[in-house]
Amino acid sequence: PRSRGLGDVYKRQSHTGGEAVVASQVVFNRDGPVTSEYRRFNIKEAVPGDDYGALRETLTRRFRKISKGKGLIPDILLIDGGKGHLRIAREIVERLAPNELCLTAIAKGAGRRPSLDRVYGYRNHRMSALQTSQSSLHLIQQIRDEAHRFAVSFQRLKRSKSIRESLFLSINGMGQKRVNNLFTHYQNIRDIATTEPEDISKRLSISKELSLECIKLAKGMVKKKKP
Repeated sequence: PRSRGLGDVYKRQSHTGGEAVVASQVVFNRDGPVTSEYRRFNIKEAVPGDDYGALRETLTRRFRKISKGKGLIPDILLIDGGKGHLRIAREIVERLAPNELCLTAIAKGAGRRPSLDRVYGYRNHRMSALQTSQSSLHLIQQIRDEAHRFAVSFQRLKRSKSIRESLFLSINGMGQKRVNNLFTHYQNIRDIATTEPEDISKRLSISKELSLECIKLAKGMVKKKKP
């Protein structure tokens, strides 16, 4: 089935040595963003720093589901990137989505000046720069920026989770399995800080002393967050 929407897949490389590489998909229709259709992707297979590989992995995963009847085919697919990214998108879409859809990409302009952003697409199966009105370009930029925002928020969440887990791993006796179990039973730091040590001991099968260390650390983290 086809949706009256615009799917925008945005890929973002981490600035921390290639860690936490993520991508996002935002969807718009005539009325604006359709947040229920937003998706986030953890890049698992592409080599850190391989921007094309990250895009290929994201689109393959997305359109493979569509080819199996899971999800809607967008009328327009907008990629945040240049000509090379658009070629990758076309390769994946033609292989996994037999129904034709409009493929476009928006590339940053010289000096990252918004007025110099370029939009690329295909005409008669040939890639070319598309002429856009100021209002059309502004809309495309807004969609691109929303995908950027969504990807960045996901990346920050992953980085925060990684830092949080590393702090609990620093407690003597708390290995990776126990830390994972801790956050399976307690959704956030505040939950850990306000629970009783006996509850943690029972759920994780650890000593009361180790539970108290976890609670002490959690309380310290909550205290730091307060203004």
